[in-house]
Amino acid sequence: MRTFYKRALLGTLLAGGITLFGATIAANAAEPPVDADLLSSVVADDGLVDSLVGDSIVDPLIGDDGAVAPVTDAVADVVDEATGTTAGTEIVEAVVGDDGAVDDVVADGAIVEGGTVGTLAADVDAVIDDVAAGDVDAAVDDLATTVDDLGANVGQTVTDAAANTDDQVVDGLVADALTDVDGILSGDPDAGLDELVQNAGENVADALDSTGLAEDALEQTLEGGPASTPATPVDDADGLLTGLTEDDGLIDGLAGDSILDPILGDDGALEPVTDAVGGLVDDLTGTTAGTGIVDGLLGGDSGMNDVVGDGILVEGGLVGNLVDNADNTIDDLLDGDLDAVVDDLGTTVDDLGTDLGTTVTNATENTADQVIDGLVGDALGDASNVVDELVTGGDVAGAISDTVQNVGDNVADAADSTGLVDDLLTDVLGDTDPAGPVDPTDPTDPTDPTDPTDPTDPTDPTDPTDPTDPTDPGDGTDGTDGTDGTDGIPGADGTDGTTGSPAFTGARVIGLPSASGATDLATTGGTSPWLGLLLGLVLAAAGSVLVSRRRSA
Repeated sequence: MRTFYKRALLGTLLAGGITLFGATIAANAAEPPVDADLLSSVVADDGLVDSLVGDSIVDPLIGDDGAVAPVTDAVADVVDEATGTTAGTEIVEAVVGDDGAVDDVVADGAIVEGGTVGTLAADVDAVIDDVAAGDVDAAVDDLATTVDDLGANVGQTVTDAAANTDDQVVDGLVADALTDVDGILSGDPDAGLDELVQNAGENVADALDSTGLAEDALEQTLEGGPASTPATPVDDADGLLTGLTEDDGLIDGLAGDSILDPILGDDGALEPVTDAVGGLVDDLTGTTAGTGIVDGLLGGDSGMNDVVGDGILVEGGLVGNLVDNADNTIDDLLDGDLDAVVDDLGTTVDDLGTDLGTTVTNATENTADQVIDGLVGDALGDASNVVDELVTGGDVAGAISDTVQNVGDNVADAADSTGLVDDLLTDVLGDTDPAGPVDPTDPTDPTDPTDPTDPTDPTDPTDPTDPTDPTDPGDGTDGTDGTDGTDGIPGADGTDGTTGSPAFTGARVIGLPSASGATDLATTGGTSPWLGLLLGLVLAAAGSVLVSRRRSA
């Protein structure tokens, strides 16, 4: 009888050790070998980029006590002595000193702390996580968010940079230089030259220090996000260039009234040809995709016809504002009013930056919505349906036809009077009767808080495509929450996948998973692999030792 019990104990120890060892290996093999924050970790504080560029190069070099300070101070002294000013010191301090934008933003111990680069890294990480998990729909959504956020950030950066250029470069550097040149021509040349150099040095330093345009641009890119929605400037002039681009002007007469207006629309000169092409495509595919695309591109409801073929080519927008501002500048220049010329030049730069920022923001938002979420998302879903029909022997031809139809519909939606083509043309050329998309992809409100792809809050916790938590803690697939109540056996808590049953309390105390088998372990991957491997080896070793002692006895 004792021999029977010994053999039973030996078998239990060996089998338990082998089972636990194998279950632990299976559990860790089931975990995807993907870093959830791959790009974010690369650009994070003390990450690869920060260690190689920031900690090793920028931080030791920049600042009043940086490695380049002796050289830059010597250069500044030479410039100051040669010009009889402090311009050299002013500029050097702003570029590499403690009060410079580079030292304040880049050499502050961490290169990337957010901004355009940080948001882009987090958004791309979300896409990578979705692809690794095989969730194509989520990957498409996160890709759209990436494009939307990038456009909003770049658009706002361009807008702010133009406003700062207007304020600090045009109104500051250029205006002071013109004033100083006038002083040189009408007064003491030597004193005027010194004043010119001194003012130039101070204006350059103002633009590059921690309160200037360089600081704002670096903060937008590496630390902060878009601060506000770009505004659209109003038309404010009428003159020579405006006369060329206005209704029935030279450009409108040559390009609009003579070429575009007769071609576009349902009764346009190209209609017989385009209708034939659209009909041929429809016949070949058994869909209405051909007709839909042709109508969306060139028909009466197309974006081209709504903005360009409506009888007036330029009605405002980026081109109209640029022309108006140029007319103001020309008028003031002819009047000999240099102060007004400087003001007009600043306004031109400011308006151009605002218009470019708005155009970029709207274009990327509409691309995210209509191209990525619409065209690409539907195409991936349709491709999956085609494969399913092939595998199951179903209606493959019908699935292909649906794919072509959806492609045609999405292209038509993007090209018609409610799509991205219409919005882009309106931003560039203006339109007195815009008919763009409505909320939540309203191009005039890219920061709408009801928009799930809000570019000002890419980490919105209510956003299912949250780039900082693509596996929402409420999601049963969250690796930090087991399988959310399915792992425990009857009698356990039931809300924690790592909770064992009352019959297995000893294992639960030391942190082992429930005793429901290797399948649960492989699914959750929630326990430490080393603990499981160690206990498995201990059990197996204990069994082996007992076998050895029995044989030696």
